[in-house]
Amino acid sequence: MLKCRKCGNTKYFLAKSNASLSLRMDGEMNFVEKGLSGNVDVQIPDKPDYVICERCGFTQVGEDKWVTNGPVLESWLLKRIRKAMPSASEERVTLVIGKDGFISVRNTGKRYDYSFYGMDLSEIDNGHLYETAITMEEAIEMILRDSEFVSEQPLPDLFAVDSDCFEALVKGEYDILKDHLFMRVSSKEKLSDVLCYLPHVSMEDLTITFHILLGRGSNASVSICVNFKLMKSCGVYMQQLYEDAQKNAPKIVPVKIENLETMLSKRDDGIPGTEGVPAQDILPIIVVTNEEAYFGSAAFFYPGVMDQIGHMLKGDYYILPSSLHEMLAVPDCLRDSYMELKELVRNINDSSVQPKDRLTDNVYHYDVADHIFETAESFEKRKRAKYNSLMFSALSPV
Repeated sequence: MLKCRKCGNTKYFLAKSNASLSLRMDGEMNFVEKGLSGNVDVQIPDKPDYVICERCGFTQVGEDKWVTNGPVLESWLLKRIRKAMPSASEERVTLVIGKDGFISVRNTGKRYDYSFYGMDLSEIDNGHLYETAITMEEAIEMILRDSEFVSEQPLPDLFAVDSDCFEALVKGEYDILKDHLFMRVSSKEKLSDVLCYLPHVSMEDLTITFHILLGRGSNASVSICVNFKLMKSCGVYMQQLYEDAQKNAPKIVPVKIENLETMLSKRDDGIPGTEGVPAQDILPIIVVTNEEAYFGSAAFFYPGVMDQIGHMLKGDYYILPSSLHEMLAVPDCLRDSYMELKELVRNINDSSVQPKDRLTDNVYHYDVADHIFETAESFEKRKRAKYNSLMFSALSPV
């Protein structure tokens, strides 16, 4: 039976017979599935040339002992570390370890100091690695191998974050953190179980929560949600969080506002359903998101955005929550009843939006003159009350 001499694994191995064939096998050397670039036309070998432990990444070459950074293959863990590392010359590196926590490593010149943190930012473990002849990547590999974070299969994903920001996060240094502060919009109902732990601002049945951006890559980003514990450690109040988030969010994730007609007109087939319809008769719709098109609905609540849309639509408008990632705005003069729009939102949510991306089935309204954001239902009630008040005043004797 195969057994990794480093971690004791007896179940998960990758067998390589040549550069084009990779097959997974168990400890009894039974091939269980084809992996990587395996070719179905190549005969499965009786004895693979190289065997890799899929739990820790160590490699066995032929009849040799288990080695790391062997003559043919290096450890998978080291490859993941190098891929995640921002620069090989970094003196300090902080990585997110899957969904389990963080590791922060500092090169002092004489040793590597490290600390492990849970996702709640509590320190789990720390120590020192007295190795000066290895690189930062190799040091992180050695530290991780002796930790609980790589004891399970598969190996965790790794992602580098801003070390200065992370240190400020642990220490509660708000002067640094506020420059990384942004906000997201969610449904109150979906967050009902956790809102009691989070500072938030209510907008009808929506809620704004506050987040700190730790790192950003080409296809992913890492952030942490601000809870009351973190807010207290920073020595700030919720109003300060809100003001700073509104100030910094447009810098971190800038708003993107575009006319839906302009967006669709870029398509080769034009705007669906508008063939032969005069341009002036096409329903004007404004799309509001951010430049990443991810949690872009929050951009609607950036300072000045609601009034900017009102200027574009030349008056009051309804807001349709397309998803967590964008909002749509249409003039309120184009519909006799907001219920039609509400039904439209509900149908689109049911048919086209993934449950995890749904914001709400509600429809909202913005009064440009009075600068009021409210549900469409509240707007209709306020409008009727205002009309009745005017009628009562007109009928009252002088």
